[in-house]
Amino acid sequence: MSRAEQRIAELEAALAERDAEASGREAGHRVRHAEQALRIAEGEARIEKLERLVEKLQERLGLNSSNSSLPPSTDRGKNARRNAKKAKRKRGKRKRGGQKGHTGHHRELLPPEQVDAFQDHYPDACDNCGKELPEVSDEDPFRHQVTELPPVKPHVTEHRRHLVTCTCGCETRAGLPPEVPKGIFGPRLVATVTLLTGLYRLSKRNARRVLRELFGVEMSLGSVSQCERLMSDALARPHAELHRHVETLPIVHADETSWRQGHQGHWLWVACTTALAFFMIQGRRTTQCAKELLGDTPARAAVLLTDRLGSYAWWPGRRQVCWAHLLRMFQGLAEKKNGCFAQIYGSQLLLLTKQMFRWWHRVRDGTLARSTFQHYMRPVRKEFEKLLEDAASCGSLSITGKAEALLDDWDALWTFLTVEGVEPTNNLAERDLRHAVIHRRTSFGTDSARGSRFIERMLTAVESLRKQDRDVLGFLIDAHRAHALRWPSPSLLPGLAA
Repeated sequence: MSRAEQRIAELEAALAERDAEASGREAGHRVRHAEQALRIAEGEARIEKLERLVEKLQERLGLNSSNSSLPPSTDRGKNARRNAKKAKRKRGKRKRGGQKGHTGHHRELLPPEQVDAFQDHYPDACDNCGKELPEVSDEDPFRHQVTELPPVKPHVTEHRRHLVTCTCGCETRAGLPPEVPKGIFGPRLVATVTLLTGLYRLSKRNARRVLRELFGVEMSLGSVSQCERLMSDALARPHAELHRHVETLPIVHADETSWRQGHQGHWLWVACTTALAFFMIQGRRTTQCAKELLGDTPARAAVLLTDRLGSYAWWPGRRQVCWAHLLRMFQGLAEKKNGCFAQIYGSQLLLLTKQMFRWWHRVRDGTLARSTFQHYMRPVRKEFEKLLEDAASCGSLSITGKAEALLDDWDALWTFLTVEGVEPTNNLAERDLRHAVIHRRTSFGTDSARGSRFIERMLTAVESLRKQDRDVLGFLIDAHRAHALRWPSPSLLPGLAA
């Protein structure tokens, strides 16, 4: 090989080596570019995910009792509408207390036959000349009545069971009469203890203090628990009787709230009307639990008023969905980011719902005929249906599912229009649960199944008797006495006070 050829071969080898190095560098650049693009794509996906999370957290921060199912006690200044009302009240010029021209309310004097003691007072001397005056009764004296509580002392009866020896040598000890309690506490004391813990929501320790300080009765914590057990047993039959009656009602409201039994989550269910309230604590929030509350009768034709919980979907009769829940849902949608589908449709649905409630309140107050209200609602229903159909097909995840669910429950939205006595809201059941919710917050639930039975039976008795304007203490005394003597129990059914 000549020197020129050798030189050419060397140059070609160097060129090939350089081309190989350049190709390697280019491949490395492509790999780095691919890695960078992948990291950018991952970063953009993470940013998008974080933006959705921030948006969701901002929406959660904006939730309050007016745009969600949160109770008013959780607002803590977050409800702008309520804050505005408070600020408006503070800017007013009215002073606290009764206003000028306000008709005062005074305690009425009791008639003489209801007064326990009388004391007559006479002036000692004339206000003008100072001359001593005789004690002459006035035909119309000025009456000043003072009401005072008498000192309370517990009434203790000692029953002495004597032992008598017969001529045959047999010793016989007397038994207790049937009307004498087997325990150491009488029916009134047992009823009072359970009123303190079951109705007035006192802890067992505070109930002990009240008994000691107001009534002079010493009682251990175990005795307080024993009184609850006795009253729970006494209320078992009235509670079961009312449960059977619930299964025959033509219109019934139902709701549920969380409860705590021991270390496990439970649910407190209520079925109620304007004259009664039946409570039941169950371990779950399922369809089977709803059936146990309301009665699983396939031919049941009653109207059931509830929220949109799926556990009530099995109901064989007609249903009415609570519009108060829907109003809060539409309010929450209307408060979303301006211009999005959820905000647009939510605002329109909210306006229609508010108009419907304005008309309904007039029907309830008697200033608008029901037939006129039904006539007004025909175009409103059509507009509702059109808005929901459009929202269901708009593609926005924040409203599509809600609109489809409402269309599935379409008939259950309007039962109150055609069935007399049916309300558009389930506020009755929510009000009946309020006492139980406060009790749950202060007691943290119950420790055992026995405690849950006491709570559900006491709540049933207290709320039903309150609605029927009946004496709670008297009923509890009668129930305890009837259970001890095995008499027929008093009834919680409306119209059966005996």
